[in-house]
Amino acid sequence: MFNVRLLIAGALLAPLSLAEPVRGETGLAGPGLPAPAPGASCQLNEVLTVPEVEANSLAPAPQGRDCFELTQGRDLEDRATEVLLEALEIAESIAEPAKKVRFLSNIAVKYANLGLESEANAILLQAIEVAEAIETLGDRGSVLAAIAMSAAKSGQPSRAMDILSGAIDTANAIEDPQAKEILLAEIALGYAELEEYAISSDLLAEARVLASAPPPPPPPPEEPIFFPLEPTPWTGSVALYGQLFSGRKSAGFATLATALARQWSTNEIDIGAFVTNSFDNSRVAPEDENQLIGQFDANYRHHISERWLYFVNSHARRDEVEGINIRTSLYTGPGLTLWRKGPERSLNMELGFGIRYEETIDDSDFEFTVAHYKLNYQNILFENLRFGQLLAFTIPIEDSDDYFAESITTIGVPLSERWSFNNGLSFRYDARPVSGNPNLQVTVDTGIKYEF
Repeated sequence: MFNVRLLIAGALLAPLSLAEPVRGETGLAGPGLPAPAPGASCQLNEVLTVPEVEANSLAPAPQGRDCFELTQGRDLEDRATEVLLEALEIAESIAEPAKKVRFLSNIAVKYANLGLESEANAILLQAIEVAEAIETLGDRGSVLAAIAMSAAKSGQPSRAMDILSGAIDTANAIEDPQAKEILLAEIALGYAELEEYAISSDLLAEARVLASAPPPPPPPPEEPIFFPLEPTPWTGSVALYGQLFSGRKSAGFATLATALARQWSTNEIDIGAFVTNSFDNSRVAPEDENQLIGQFDANYRHHISERWLYFVNSHARRDEVEGINIRTSLYTGPGLTLWRKGPERSLNMELGFGIRYEETIDDSDFEFTVAHYKLNYQNILFENLRFGQLLAFTIPIEDSDDYFAESITTIGVPLSERWSFNNGLSFRYDARPVSGNPNLQVTVDTGIKYEF
């Protein structure tokens, strides 16, 4: 791209280098006016020259005030061009294309007002080049309309028509009706400036049609990307649950539960533990009125893809109420993400194999190959109600009568940003329970939870 500022500076300095000094005396012919010598011409330069009076001419050469006014006008023009050259330097430093184009257009109009059409034309060409590089169609068309207005004010109607024609092509490529309407109205004003009122009226009519058209339906929301997972820091919770029954006997329990979880781009881990004190004053020796239940769970999931994962689950439980001294298990295998809308909204299925060891007050049992199936559902209902459902089933391959099934349903009602009121319903079925215990155990939990 040519250097407009150097081109204009050269055009301005060329005639000045050939100028002759004003011929005249230093004396005053009147108040504040220089008086040239009799018969001398007031020659400013080769561009502005007043010819000497011929011998047979009756018209006198410029004298006194006339010569001073020509000199003063030339000085004002020189100062104006100096200001415009400085303005061009500022324009070159403007980074935003739209602002740069509008500033260059204004400078071009100023040059045209000084009668410097070639310089004005060069600046308009630079403005057009900058405008064509604007990516947003609405902004590009708007600055093209502004350039056309400047070209019209600079006495270049044909160029203004060409620029407006290009602006119309830009407007036709715009899909947004509102942006297209605004641009067509701007272009119509440009044609009105050129007194092309018929074209201006047609463009305004088209803009009015766009304004009255119903807005297009919003595009469907894009489905968020849930794989890789969005990494989250460690989060946790502490909960306190309780239940009390009083009648012919007094019984109840109090549970303190805690949980930790973290998520990486492809990995998840969650750890949970609880301790329950079960109270029943109907128990007789050797049983204690207070008996403890404790459980620890650790789950690791590695997401191979958006659907498939690999898991490792570890479990340990002690239950004095049911007579279980220790029950531990370790399972691993593939899993499937059936549905996912974020870390708190998902449906996962796991199917694997592992080992289980159990020691009760009756005997001890070690199972080497145990099939494990788990279905875990988490969702947010009614915008803020948290619902969870877990189903788990384990069965030894060589002793299928010793299976175990569990269902845990939880509902959490937020009380504040971190506090919530929680309820839980658990069903635990043991096909081969410890002697004296029923196969089915039902537990109802009610309490509060604090999340951090």
